[in-house]
Amino acid sequence: MNMNARNIVLTTLLCIVTIFSILGCGDTSSNEKTNKKISYTNVDINVLMNDLEINAASASKKYKGKYVRITNGRITNIDSDGDYFTLEPLTENLTLASVHCSIESKKIKKQLLSLRNGERIIVYGHITDVGDIIGYSLDTQKIETP
Repeated sequence: MNMNARNIVLTTLLCIVTIFSILGCGDTSSNEKTNKKISYTNVDINVLMNDLEINAASASKKYKGKYVRITNGRITNIDSDGDYFTLEPLTENLTLASVHCSIESKKIKKQLLSLRNGERIIVYGHITDVGDIIGYSLDTQKIETP
């Protein structure tokens, strides 16, 4: 093999090894995210509603994107398909605002079947949106009965 052909073969092999090395060293950040334990902020539903009533923009900045553990709420309006329910304060209030709790987990949907409207619950989840009229939107991750 002449020197020129040998250089081409070596360069090609070096490129192939480099490409496989880069591909083999993939991003591990997704693995780190799945192993990371979520820390929930304890918040009373009455505080959520009060913050919303005082200033919706401030409430949005304070809670949107946060993982929360909401206490002192009662379950209302359970969806017939089990896709969501609403959470309201234990005391009756004359507002449309509530916490709209979306459900993806089959385990939580099954748990929802045993709950009744008006029952006191604790909800863990991720607040995805805050609105001045409707209230909070939450991706539900866990439900407990006190």
